[in-house]
Amino acid sequence: MMHVLIPHEPYQHLKVDSAFASEYDAAKQAGFQTALYDDLALQAGDVQAALKRVTSFDTEQSLIFRGWMMPGERYHQLYAGLVDRGAILMTSPDAYEEAHYLPNAYNHIKGGVSPRRMDRGGRCHAGLAALSGVSQ
Repeated sequence: MMHVLIPHEPYQHLKVDSAFASEYDAAKQAGFQTALYDDLALQAGDVQAALKRVTSFDTEQSLIFRGWMMPGERYHQLYAGLVDRGAILMTSPDAYEEAHYLPNAYNHIKGGVSPRRMDRGGRCHAGLAALSGVSQ
C-alpha cells in the first residue's frame, strides 16, 4: 500500500498543515495511508523528532513526500530516517536535487522552455541568463 507523508501544523501534531489539507483529504479518499511529520523539527535538523509520529514498518513501504521544499542535504537526512523505519520515498535524494535545483534540472528543460526569464520589473536574472546564454 502506498503512503503519503505530509507535514502537520506547527505545534499541533495531530492536525495536518492547512496548506496541504486538500491534498491530505484527496489522498485519504483515494485510499492512500497518510503519515504526518514535524516540519519545524526537520528544518532544525532533528530528523528523529520530525518522524516520531511515523510508524516503523515490518515490510518495506513506499512513501510519497508532499511537503515543504528543503535543501538537498536535509532531504537526504529525511530519506535516511525513513529508510530506518522501513520506508522508501518514491523520489530518491539525487532525483530530488535534480528536480529542485535549476542547474541540475536545466539539461532536462532547456529545450522545452524559453531560456529568458524575467522578474516582475522586466529584468533578466543573471544566473538564468548565464545558464541559457541569453545576454542581459
